Amino acid sequence: MANFKEDAAREYDWESGGVYVIEPEDSVEGGAEGVSNRQGRELALRTRNLHERLDELKRDTTARADELAEAIDTKDAEALKMAKEYADRIVSELTDSAPEALDTLKELAAALGDDPNFSATVMELIGERVTAEAMAEALEGKMSLANYTGDLNAVEGSGVFRLTGAQSNALFSGTGVGSTLVQYKWDAKAAYQIYYRFLSNEVYMREKTGGYWGSWVRFWHSGNFDPNTKQNAPVQKWEGDCNDWTDYGRVYFVGQDVAVAKVANAPSRYAFGLIVIPNANVTQLAFDYQGNIFTRVYHWSVGWQPWRAIYHTGNLKTTYYAQIDPNGNVVGQVGDWVQSVAWVDNGNGVRCDITPNVPVNAVTAQITKVAFSGNTFTGSAPIVYDTLINGKITVVIPHANGSGYAAWFNISIQGA
Repeated sequence: MANFKEDAAREYDWESGGVYVIEPEDSVEGGAEGVSNRQGRELALRTRNLHERLDELKRDTTARADELAEAIDTKDAEALKMAKEYADRIVSELTDSAPEALDTLKELAAALGDDPNFSATVMELIGERVTAEAMAEALEGKMSLANYTGDLNAVEGSGVFRLTGAQSNALFSGTGVGSTLVQYKWDAKAAYQIYYRFLSNEVYMREKTGGYWGSWVRFWHSGNFDPNTKQNAPVQKWEGDCNDWTDYGRVYFVGQDVAVAKVANAPSRYAFGLIVIPNANVTQLAFDYQGNIFTRVYHWSVGWQPWRAIYHTGNLKTTYYAQIDPNGNVVGQVGDWVQSVAWVDNGNGVRCDITPNVPVNAVTAQITKVAFSGNTFTGSAPIVYDTLINGKITVVIPHANGSGYAAWFNISIQGA
């Protein structure tokens, strides 16, 4: 390993402004004059210069010591004055207008880390720096930065490309100057590209699979995405025709009843919202604020089908059915709604108490008798109360010809 030549140390320029700082744009360069060695060279020259000055001071001090001793012995005032002036001059030359924090040998040694082999230490550290050759070897095969003009389908290799002219197979025709293309290429049949459009805040990408490039797709981000303007955003309507509201995923809504009159083919006379569901045809699903739900379908061969109501527990009550025998048995039922049955003779007739295990509406109850000879009653027809008594459905069969009896009967009733 070569060493610095220090023969010019005596002429080192202390007025140059200090030790050079390697800038980010400086290339890695070795050699005696290389920028990577500049700091070490300047520090070595400074150290050598100080060493020569100290040697000179030592020689002059030794030569004058005898004169000073003699002057002290003889108390020669002139000689003492000359000695003081000489000492002040040597000290001034040694510090050479150095800053106050570095105008003594102690301060200078501290600044050098109290390292007696400072020059060798600096050279060792410089030797550990990455060389240009090592940097080139490490970057081999990595992404490069290059200029590109022309067909984006024909970009070779992986890298970052500054677009500098006309472009083709880009999302935009014309010049691409200022835009940036990033490409990663696996092989001749597989790659991907990311395209940053200059001064637009827009980013796009596409993939190449099986040797064919796909379509460009756009990145949405916080700088260009407003959900209220996109395909699935709700759209307020004050008039129009529901037949024309066919954008897949779109939500339309008519917010006031008075506006419904201005909307053709509406599902309801109340304010409503409408969703377009993507499928092989066009399906619309609508909800009005009364809790009703509607749907219809468009087919190319027949056009729009009529709106159909969708029934649910809010607008369609379940109808329950049961057949009761004279012994209080439930012979058959639909809906598994009867919990228990009890016949009671109260002297005026026979009463049947039915305890339901689901909510029911007594007003909707209907009774018919079942007899082996037909669906007719002998005597008075049964009576069902239109309210629940103690949570029970009460059916009364009055006495007929002075006697009462239990009978077969059917009961149907709607859920509450």
